[in-house]
Amino acid sequence: MRVASSPDVKIHEETKGRSDASPSQLSISKAAVQAAHNLATGASDSTQLMSDAADEPAPAGESRAKVMLPIAAVTARQVLDSDEEQELLSDGQPRTEGSSDSSGDKTAKSNRSAKKRGRKRLSVCETMPVSPSSALQIIINNPGKLESFYDVDQAKRLGKGSFGTVHKASAKSTGAIRAVKYIALERMKEKINVLKKEIEIMKAVDHPNIIMLYEIFEDPKHVLLVMELCTGGTLLNRVRMYGRLCEEQTAIAMQQILRAVYYLHSNRIAHRDLKAENVLLSSDESIRQTLLKVSDFGLSCYFKPNQIFTDKVGTFTHMSPEVLRRKYTSSCDVWACGVILYNLMSGGIPFGTEEEIKAVRIPLGKQWCDASQEVVGFLKKLLSRPAHRPPAKLALQDPFFQKHLPKPEMPTLRFGLLDDLRTFRSQNKLKRSSLTTIASMLAEEHVQAARDMFISMDTDGDGLLCVAEVEKRLRKQREQGILEKDVTRREVERIFRDFDSSLAGSSKDFTYTEFLAATFNRKACLTDAVVQEAFKILDKNNDGSIDLDELSSGRTLGHIPIEELQQILEDMDQNGDKQIDLQEFKEMLWNTDLTRANTTASLKTLTASEALALCANEGTNNAST
Repeated sequence: MRVASSPDVKIHEETKGRSDASPSQLSISKAAVQAAHNLATGASDSTQLMSDAADEPAPAGESRAKVMLPIAAVTARQVLDSDEEQELLSDGQPRTEGSSDSSGDKTAKSNRSAKKRGRKRLSVCETMPVSPSSALQIIINNPGKLESFYDVDQAKRLGKGSFGTVHKASAKSTGAIRAVKYIALERMKEKINVLKKEIEIMKAVDHPNIIMLYEIFEDPKHVLLVMELCTGGTLLNRVRMYGRLCEEQTAIAMQQILRAVYYLHSNRIAHRDLKAENVLLSSDESIRQTLLKVSDFGLSCYFKPNQIFTDKVGTFTHMSPEVLRRKYTSSCDVWACGVILYNLMSGGIPFGTEEEIKAVRIPLGKQWCDASQEVVGFLKKLLSRPAHRPPAKLALQDPFFQKHLPKPEMPTLRFGLLDDLRTFRSQNKLKRSSLTTIASMLAEEHVQAARDMFISMDTDGDGLLCVAEVEKRLRKQREQGILEKDVTRREVERIFRDFDSSLAGSSKDFTYTEFLAATFNRKACLTDAVVQEAFKILDKNNDGSIDLDELSSGRTLGHIPIEELQQILEDMDQNGDKQIDLQEFKEMLWNTDLTRANTTASLKTLTASEALALCANEGTNNAST
């Protein structure tokens, strides 16, 4: 193998241009060249390849030519195909035309090939940071086979893109329906880092209006992403079906999209490719009765406060003027929301050329004749210069929503809810992670009520449930006569205590999936099949037990202090073998509910309002004790 002429591969000045330099001085280290070739073809980890190149000794008695390989600059065009390795002799001397192979050359080539075959190729997941899913609180990279956990309908494709296909699947343990995205590694060679970034961002988000990533599998040809299935198609298709939406439907859709944007920006994530085509509908029902989900994070990125982006990315028709000028912030997402709003109300796109975008003149044709002043004013705010464009949080408070959103339903806080939340937050990391894992496996009918409750209580749409929001709902129910006794703020704060943080007992908001995990029906959902499936997900080496080595590796729960892990193991290990087996795991999950079951039995003769108040008072008594 040889390196094509390139300024990126340089010979040190001490040998450059010398006619009396020895062949070995003029030769480039074969290991360094191999490193360059492997990097260009995505064969291995760059750190290891540089190490291999650096470790090769120089020939005795000769000064070795110093090779500098700018790793990021070595591309497939600079490194010739591996079948040209025969043009380098075993001593590194370039082969001249007409030279023949010797037995020594063949032996050296054979040894190199054997060494190459023996080198283990790292999977995509193995080259990514080890970080738990924000939603599930566990490492969601599953080393097993997809077919062991899901039944995949290979006969019917849900969709097809440039890099793969999407198929429908069902979880074997619960029957929950999922979408599996098959991403062909061969097609992603040049964009593997884009794929990694997209996966990392999807792992970091947890919001009811953002598509959920449940698990990651990998086989020799594909990365397989198990995601939330949305059967209602795209928002763009829904608009095309009806021509345009009414103002009430538009308000419902835009509120959900802006809630997702508000959440992303609060977590320092810019989407950068928002459009109706990238917004999915959970079901075929009307927009009034289904959830919208923002998807496709291929161009998304993290940002720092006041960071300026300079790369021109996204869909041209949805780009803001500052994106075209290559000097923009995350506010470009709010502009894109304005384009979506225009699309929903008129069925068209406001701008078609760069000049029209930069001029910021919104064409309001005949489709807008009957539009209200509120929607037109809101559109102009979203499609304005950056200095006048509101952030997503303020956009959600616009008078347009106040006038055109239907009156929200306010589900009554069910019996025992506060106790469920308090119990969940007081459990150790393994218990909570197990329950969030199980919550992610449940079918729609088991989580719908809890999801609707969370959305109704999350009044600002930031994807978090805080003390003030719970207190506000309790006060509302007190005014309606549902509660006979006030629950004080101090009593609510006890529910939100976080025992994991460095400031033990400090308040921490509930995330979306935490809320689902804390409140799903244990009796109906904790079946043997579900518990066994959750255990398999946590048992990364598939040996039938979870031990300290597995937990401390960081590939189950992420990186947790060893003292905390030892305490978790001690709490769960009933037979003293320093491991958690399936039976101990089952008992751990059911023991979670012993206190809850006893509380239910003692309150069964009370009304729901009396029970709720008593649960709050019980928390006060426990704290004082």
